[in-house]
Parts: sequence; C-alpha cells; structure tokens
Amino acid sequence: AQAVSMAPSDEQRQKLLANDEQGNLLQWIAVQRKTFTGWANVLLSSRMLAIDVLEDDLRDGMMLVHLLEILTEKQLLKNKRPPRSRIQQLQTVTVALDCMDAIGVRTQGISSFEIVEGNLKIILGLLWSLVSYYQIQEGGQRSVLAGKRALLVWVRNQVARFELPVSNFSSSFLDGKVLCALVDALVPGELAMRRVLTSHDAERNLERAFDVAERALSIPRILDPADLLVGKPDETCVMTYVSFFRMRWAAPDVSLAEQRAQKTYLNEKPARAAPAGTIRKLLEEKDNSGSGKEEEESAAVAAVVVDEAAFASEDGEEEDEEEAARVAAKRRDEAREAVEAAARWAIADEEAAREDER
Repeated sequence: AQAVSMAPSDEQRQKLLANDEQGNLLQWIAVQRKTFTGWANVLLSSRMLAIDVLEDDLRDGMMLVHLLEILTEKQLLKNKRPPRSRIQQLQTVTVALDCMDAIGVRTQGISSFEIVEGNLKIILGLLWSLVSYYQIQEGGQRSVLAGKRALLVWVRNQVARFELPVSNFSSSFLDGKVLCALVDALVPGELAMRRVLTSHDAERNLERAFDVAERALSIPRILDPADLLVGKPDETCVMTYVSFFRMRWAAPDVSLAEQRAQKTYLNEKPARAAPAGTIRKLLEEKDNSGSGKEEEESAAVAAVVVDEAAFASEDGEEEDEEEAARVAAKRRDEAREAVEAAARWAIADEEAAREDER
C-alpha cells in the first residue's frame, strides 16, 4: 500500500505559524498588563489607590492624573472626583496627555479617545512610555535606546564576578542565574550562589530571586517565574523589573517611595510639569511658533504592544519643537472632535428618550 504523507501542507504550516504568533502576542499582552499594573500600583500606593483592571480603571483619566502628579510632584487637577460623563473623561485624559507632552514623554499615536474607549494596546504603550522615561531613561536624560544600553551595562557590571553572559533583557534572564547574581550583588550572602550557578532548575532560581528581592530589598514582585519561562521573555517587562534594582542600588538605605520624595534617583527637571492651564498655554505657544504644516501621525507608532523590534526602530533622535507641536495639535483636534461627537451622541440619546416618553 502506498504510504500516506503526514507532513502538513504549506497552508497548514502558515496557519500553525499564525496561531503561534497570535499566542505569543496574547502572552506578551498578558505579561505587560500584569507588569505595568504592578508598576503603577507601586506609585499609587502612596495615595492609597490601586488599579484592578487596567483598561477599565484608566479610561476616565483620573488614575493617569494621579500617576503623573506622583511622578512630577506637581498638581494637575484640584478636583479629584472621578469624571462621570464621556466629555469629562475625554477632557481629563487630555489634561494627562498634555502633561506628558510638556514633560517630554513620547505620546505619538496615543489619543484621548482610545484611552476612554479602553484600548488595551494603546494603554500599555502609554504606560511603557512613562516607565521608560522615568526608570529607563532616568528622567529623560537619555534616549530609549541609550537608556536600555545603560541599564544593560549596569547589570553586566553587577554580575561580572560570576562571569555570566548578559546580552539582552530576554533570553539572558531565562535560567534565573542573572537575576540571582543581581540580588547577590545588592545583598551578598542571601542566596547560595554556588548552588544557583550549577542548578538547571530555572523556575527554582527565578523563585529564589523574586522572593529574596521582595523580602530583603523591598523590590515589588511585578513578575513571576511563569512570566519568564515562555521561551522569549518580554524585554519591556524584564527591564521594568530590573530598573527597580538600579533604584535600590542608587539609594540602598532609602525606600523606593522616599527616593521619589527626596529626588535622590529621578532627575526631575524644574518647571517641566505645571497645572493644566499652563501646559495648554505652553503647547499653544509651540503651535504658534511652528510652520503651520500638518502631518499625519501613524496610529500604530509606539502605542502597539512593545517588543524587541520597537527598540530597533528607536534611533534615539530627539523630536524638534515643531514636530512636537504638530503632534500635540493633532491630538487636541482629535480630542475636540471626540468631545463634539460625544455631545452629539448625548443630544441624540436625550431626543430618543423624549420620543420614547411620547
């Protein structure tokens, strides 16, 4: 009898690859959601606040305002009552995004409307912009790419005596040995490094590192072993976690909250953030000084889930003032259109309600 080939056809192989890619994307989204939620909650805990469901809790803009006020140590809004109407939500998110623009945080492709709609990918991109600016770029002192490289060099220096290869924030952290060595560099003797270096149990190594980092260094556990044991850990999440080690190393006897209060780590530039009215005035001045040309901004730039390819596209070049002004103007136009649309919907709803009553 003629043997029947069990090899998958080209079409089947393409479907399998597509399913794998989709599965990896969903995995990255889940890990980023967990990591960035944990990062935000570390900050919000100083105000007895916490995020539960990221895309729901950030859509009215108030949690974003709280985060930015904590990071900048400036008051953006006096009234902290959660906005109820869609128009109020759009206005609150716009205040937050205007603040990020004034500080210098990258916000291309992020609109108020997408945040209010609860677009998870856009929200993850927004939070990564904040993490990157404050903890990777060290308060905007470096570009994203330069900040990543500086953090990688710092890790290499800390674990150099163990001769562990550290070439990236993904596969280099898979077996848990680099994380254990990083913990040992900050609290020597807490881990049996001889046992760690000869161990092939990656999950156990990672669990040890996370446990001791939380217990001895008060580094928040925003990751778990399962988040790294996925074949290719998400670099943005690993970088976010590792950046807490550098913060602790910079001020070993000061809590993470006190570091922010005393400005011992974050290099806040004076007059970078201001009340909403001042921010809008600043951005209007930028608009007036610009050339007046309008450019279309890609809705996918930096707002889609961040992966290693995103870093390759970051060439570290600073945007000039005219381009920054155009981006700010475009988003304000989008927000204005969204507010007008929401107003029209509200009027239509009222008219429909009156018709029903009749």
